[in-house]
Amino acid sequence: MIWLAPSGNSGVADYARTLRGALPAVDGVSVFHLGNNQLHLPIYRRLLARQDPKRIVILHDAVLHHFMLGSLSRTEYADEFVYNYGEWSRQLAHDLWERRSHSGSAPEYFAYPMLKRAMEAAELVIVHNPAAARLAREHGAVRVEVVPHFIEGKGTPPAQQILAWRASHGVPPGACLFGVFGHLRESKRIPAIARAMRLQKPGAAALLVQGEWGSAALRESLEPQGFIRVGAVPEAMFELLIAAVDVGVNLRYPSAGESSGVLARLMAAAKPTLVTQGEEVSHLPAGIVWKVPGGPGEHEALTQGIAYLAEHPVARREMGIAALRYAETECSLEVLGRHIAQLFRSV
Repeated sequence: MIWLAPSGNSGVADYARTLRGALPAVDGVSVFHLGNNQLHLPIYRRLLARQDPKRIVILHDAVLHHFMLGSLSRTEYADEFVYNYGEWSRQLAHDLWERRSHSGSAPEYFAYPMLKRAMEAAELVIVHNPAAARLAREHGAVRVEVVPHFIEGKGTPPAQQILAWRASHGVPPGACLFGVFGHLRESKRIPAIARAMRLQKPGAAALLVQGEWGSAALRESLEPQGFIRVGAVPEAMFELLIAAVDVGVNLRYPSAGESSGVLARLMAAAKPTLVTQGEEVSHLPAGIVWKVPGGPGEHEALTQGIAYLAEHPVARREMGIAALRYAETECSLEVLGRHIAQLFRSV
């Protein structure tokens, strides 16, 4: 089995390493892990060469538009856009290129996934949610299978260690700590989360923002006094931070059709999580996440959701237990690993 995945510190790299360790040997297939950033450039180029046998793509982000903006010249980008959407779209491509500094948050960049070449080169595409499946089919995939993101329990650090971390970072006793984790890009709605947090009752809620900034502009748009800030951390510290929060915040708007590895980690830790309502989370049963509409209704719904979860610890606990139960019964690594191996053998 040829296994092509990014290295380093990323959600896709972690997923690929963990999954490969759980899979039995499957000969004669080539597996390409694709996501929406430059870590995937050599993988993408090799996929398009079509030299490897039985090409299988595990598509982690169903939008590759930002990947294209970062890897192509202006002319190459326009030609690629036309290949995906027709000659009539060339002027639109030039307009989008000129305004590319807004691509992190402008919805039009998420409306054009630019998946066609990758989907045409794959004999099987595996995605993690219904939204990604639809986009893959619309861009020429001949066979698409939906396999939920596996959810792997990591264990819980000692309670004394968790309490010590919260105290050392100024979390008031009895406050509900909300946490944003991972690569901090515009679509994670951090300014909107910070605004909603400022409207909460004093001492009722606190916010942790963990991860590396996706852009200097996003970092500079925030008031650093409004939340606890932690950058990239080793795995053991990441586990502690997940355990230390009471509620996860995992918004995606606009969405790239992705399923979040961080959301999987939060569910495995029995943490209720605020997510953006949409097709990407439509498969998750009611009661295991708190869904917030994107767009104009986001601010009011987010503010109310934070307030409710901060003030109702029993509801938080019930949601967390339901999320953990779903993780254990529907998304275990062992069960999904067997399913993926069967799919590999079917190609």
